[in-house]
Amino acid sequence: MSQLNGIIEKLVREGKKSVRQRETGPRLRGGIEGFELAKNLTSVDEFDRMISERHQHELELKAQQVDADTYWEYRYATVQLEYCRDILIAHKSMRGEQTSDRPISCRACIKYSELFPN
Repeated sequence: MSQLNGIIEKLVREGKKSVRQRETGPRLRGGIEGFELAKNLTSVDEFDRMISERHQHELELKAQQVDADTYWEYRYATVQLEYCRDILIAHKSMRGEQTSDRPISCRACIKYSELFPN
């Protein structure tokens, strides 16, 4: 298993645990879905592609005026993908790897340091 896969695996495990403790209804379902989707991604670029596709679909959901629970379940899954992607970017940055023009989230750096203290 690559180091990135190990990081994703821990993010998914810890993220699902946190979502189960803190969320209910559409946010719970969406949060779990987002982490399940993250399990199958292996790079920041793959996260970026899926997030971009999901953002497009979110616009379609708004245009279709779907009910709030449907929208927020979908949106909350996307939020978890963004969360994982941001922590992966923090990981790469802290290791001195190129992150191109991507902004580095301070919150993601703090969370990365909490999850991976060494």
